Amino acid sequence: MAMTIAFPSPADAAAAPDEIVSSPDGEPSGGALLISGTLVWSDPDLGWVATWRFRQDGKRYQWQVKGVNFDEAFRVAIRGTAQILSGNGAP
Repeated sequence: MAMTIAFPSPADAAAAPDEIVSSPDGEPSGGALLISGTLVWSDPDLGWVATWRFRQDGKRYQWQVKGVNFDEAFRVAIRGTAQILSGNGAP
């Protein structure tokens, strides 16, 4: 799977995370699918805690996974987005 990833500056991400990942009307522009998220290491969970956000048709989705390796955290983001886009509900 190939994808382009863009990381906002820390100041931009802290200032307005929803604006970074959406156009003024709340939807992605230019045909891009924009997923925002955070990854935080957790000693108690023995892995990464990833929280993902995605907007589709004006609705905001958020889902989380805990205690996973770095690669799995990103797989959860892609699977969750695919589930939303396929019309099979929230992840």
